[in-house]
Amino acid sequence: MSLKALDEGYSSKNYVKKFLRALHPKCRVKVTTIEESKDLTSLSLDELIGNLKVHEMIIMKDSEIVKAKRERKSLALKA
Repeated sequence: MSLKALDEGYSSKNYVKKFLRALHPKCRVKVTTIEESKDLTSLSLDELIGNLKVHEMIIMKDSEIVKAKRERKSLALKA
């Protein structure tokens, strides 16, 4: 069931705000940054999702770098 089916008259701005509120609490810093830096009245849901995907990719890449450094350090300690 979509929100439109409820005839609530949701605007794009309301979709964006609802989506931001529904995100996991660990994303709170990113949500706050988006709320402060973007005009939520003109931000599309697709643009928001794209922004969050880029952020997630950066975090995953950083995590991989940290993991690789730990593994190298562990190997050096074993030697």
